[in-house]
Amino acid sequence: MGIAERLHDIVAPICVDLDVELVDVDYGGGVVRVTVDRPDGVDMDTIARVTRAVSRALDEHDPISGRYTLEVSSPGLERPLRTP
Repeated sequence: MGIAERLHDIVAPICVDLDVELVDVDYGGGVVRVTVDRPDGVDMDTIARVTRAVSRALDEHDPISGRYTLEVSSPGLERPLRTP
């Protein structure tokens, strides 16, 4: 299992618990990018909650050796579609 798949397995249950859709998880260049959405949109409080929860889980599971930056965001209007 690659890092991206491992990250997805860690992040997906957190998103379910926080009632957000996990749109994408990407890892490259030392950056973990988590994209989440909701039918009515994602506000900054939601982004902050997801960021804290994902950060704790990544600290606990330690799937990446070395340093990395965590970015959590909404997909925006110009996003590439990743899932149906």
